[in-house]
Amino acid sequence: MSLRAQLGSGVSSLESVRSMAAVGRPASLREILTRYREPIVIDEPLVTPDGIALGGHHTITLGRNGSDRHQGHMRATGFQSFTFGVRTVLVNDAGIPAVAVASGRVHGFNEPGDRESAWDQSEPNPLVAWHWAAMKRARPETSINRDVDFFGTIGDVLVFVGSLAGGAIVAGSAGVCIVLGIHTADLTGVDEHLGIAGLAGVTVAGGVLVVFGPGAIIPAIAAGAAAGTAVELSIKHRPMTERPTERAFAERVFGPTLPVDRIVLTNLLGIGKRPFTISSIGEAILVNLGAGFRRSDRLPRLRRP
Repeated sequence: MSLRAQLGSGVSSLESVRSMAAVGRPASLREILTRYREPIVIDEPLVTPDGIALGGHHTITLGRNGSDRHQGHMRATGFQSFTFGVRTVLVNDAGIPAVAVASGRVHGFNEPGDRESAWDQSEPNPLVAWHWAAMKRARPETSINRDVDFFGTIGDVLVFVGSLAGGAIVAGSAGVCIVLGIHTADLTGVDEHLGIAGLAGVTVAGGVLVVFGPGAIIPAIAAGAAAGTAVELSIKHRPMTERPTERAFAERVFGPTLPVDRIVLTNLLGIGKRPFTISSIGEAILVNLGAGFRRSDRLPRLRRP
């Protein structure tokens, strides 16, 4: 395996890795890589302002292999009951944030029910592995909200995170927001909340068009959209199987194992008006080509994402 494959994206030099891993000189390559691969663990109390009888604790653990786990609990310690939402954004200088969210309800003395609400969310996320260097430099920013309307269904959670992806939180050139600990299985049944123009996982959140995948969110635009045109009317999509020539062209590049029956071509573009590919809700793979949506087999080059 090459050194680049072991280090992931965004690594400028081995010296930067040594500094990031806090390894003193002199240091062997084995020592640097061992420290670099150590899990990222964010372990912190969840503290509310004085006078609010609500508190807890959570831990976020990220692995070099792309594993992620968000564990925690909140507890009501007084008379009042609360519906709560916890949001942690891992901010880094590469502009590739990761977001972990949790929600629940805890019951005080004023009503029957559990005083504590716990969560344990985990799902492998290849973007964690690929952007490991950015994750190693990340710092957590955690907030707690007690508004009843803060989170509802898992779909509401994703729309909320999508509003972050469309906002200032995504300031880097990558234009991707990594979502931690939200299971793909949890997304089934919420297509109607997270789909427009017949595309599950594409919606408007926080006034911005975003594309949701099981582990990521990407702000998007619709190629060729006219000013004032409704977003739903601007988005075009079709299955790759619609045109046999495209299937043959793709198989020349990627081989016969390409899951063409799952591929949906769209006219969407990401940050910088660049094409991008993302797994969507369910088993669909969205290949977003902008104007190339009309004839993908006539594109100058078709590259792996």
